[in-house]
Amino acid sequence: MKPGEDTQNAQADHARTAPAGPWWRDAVGMLIAAVGGALCVKAYLAQHSLFIDEARLLENILSRSWSELTQPLTQEQAAPVGFLYLVKLSIGWIGDDKLGFRAVPMAAAVASMFLFWILIRQLVRGWPAWFGMAVFAAGSSTAYYAQQTKQYTVELMVALLLLGVMGWIAKRGLSGFRLLVFAVVGALATWLAVTAVMVLAGCGVVLLVLAVRGKRPGMVAAVLGVGVLWVGSFLGQYALVLSEYRGSDYLVDYWKNFYLRLNPRLPHKIFGQLGGVFIHPVDLQLHQLGLVLWGLGLWAAAVSRRALPWAIVLGWLTLGLMSFLGHYPYGDRQVLFALPLLIGPMTMGLAWINEQGRHGRTLAVVLALAVVSGPIFTAGSVEVDDDLEPVMLELAERVQPGDVVWVDRGAMYMVSFLQARSDDFDLAPAVVQYTQLVDGQRHWAVDEIRALDGQPRVWLLMSHAIGRQGVDEINFVLLLAKQQGRQLDEITAGKNSDTSATLFDFTADPTPAPTPAGPPPDVDGLPTELSDTLTPPEPQPENPR
Repeated sequence: MKPGEDTQNAQADHARTAPAGPWWRDAVGMLIAAVGGALCVKAYLAQHSLFIDEARLLENILSRSWSELTQPLTQEQAAPVGFLYLVKLSIGWIGDDKLGFRAVPMAAAVASMFLFWILIRQLVRGWPAWFGMAVFAAGSSTAYYAQQTKQYTVELMVALLLLGVMGWIAKRGLSGFRLLVFAVVGALATWLAVTAVMVLAGCGVVLLVLAVRGKRPGMVAAVLGVGVLWVGSFLGQYALVLSEYRGSDYLVDYWKNFYLRLNPRLPHKIFGQLGGVFIHPVDLQLHQLGLVLWGLGLWAAAVSRRALPWAIVLGWLTLGLMSFLGHYPYGDRQVLFALPLLIGPMTMGLAWINEQGRHGRTLAVVLALAVVSGPIFTAGSVEVDDDLEPVMLELAERVQPGDVVWVDRGAMYMVSFLQARSDDFDLAPAVVQYTQLVDGQRHWAVDEIRALDGQPRVWLLMSHAIGRQGVDEINFVLLLAKQQGRQLDEITAGKNSDTSATLFDFTADPTPAPTPAGPPPDVDGLPTELSDTLTPPEPQPENPR
């Protein structure tokens, strides 16, 4: 091969991926991206109640100085230093309210829409690019996390930005200036998103291959130097902050079921794990079909010998390896950043089918309509489970002197955060009791609810259902309370919300059970060993089992 062959390959890449046809095809893609951005702004402007993790993270940000943000966070929170700095800047600029808290995630989500269109039109030609853009824009996960003060949309934006720079190099050719730009962008990216290191790993390998194929020893050395810079930048943050999070029992326990595992006895189970991300965060109803298209797209990317598709494939392989090794979860919001690694190959799979003659084009259209119809019909439907603020506002008007308000662990962080910031959420003259439970306790609120026996007016304020041993904690507490006293009143945030304030009289006879006499019912999978806590009140030992 001759020197400069990497530039020739880049030009060939561009010839195969440049959008063909009239200008309006690109305009349609931008319009779809704009609609997706509008859905994110709509969710942001709705100003839903703060979530439990938002309250915990904001407590860290608001109570710390700039230098203190470089130290590990408390309250089981973890976030990159760069993201924390951006949120603190937005609060100082926009205001100390939900619009200021969530401005960075919203802006990152909107930017991601347009960055994705730039990426997808480099991967495929023609109408399949619209398909990929529509799946990305209509998915509810990006809009959902656009209205939360968490780092997930920033991680997504960073991944798309890195892949965009990789596409720029693949299109224009590897040069010293472009490598310098990528070096700086990549080093900064590791401080904005921990997940950037996985995307950079795939891009770094491709850059090295381009340099080697071009027979340019100086460029090979430069690429290796950039890789050292990226690794050093990541390790700097790891030593400063991230290493402390690996010792968090809470975080380790919470994500332990999200790692990829290959069971030799049940090898097919791995397909369920791989397909799970097409349910969330890709948000496909026909997730099995999405998995098939994605697998086909990975094959098409691998045989294409093009730089950008290979960077995507290697980025996903890095993510899978990290999950297999138990270093990063493969599922839920933690892989929102991987949407381009999922939807990108899925779109390439559809494009490959579309290129297989007349019958292939027909099949591609049918598959596209089947896959994208579900996300389109549910686009913009952002459900909020923890809408605590309206419940607290109404509760503040209803409480009476002498009332007791017992707050469960799912609500206590938000309650204390809201009360500290506004008198509108002041529950005086009631006596507020926060649960003393910690994660891992066997019988949750049994002792605390029974200690309230004899109180005529007790409000149970609960939010953010936490499952333990297969039990919905909120239903467990309510069932226990109904067997101890009579329910008098209830405040709820809506039929889809698990936030409520329920008033009980623990001097009255228990609320009549709606079920026939007999053994206690199996409530949301209540384990048999807990059934003794759900019998009618009777003398109890000092420490009930």
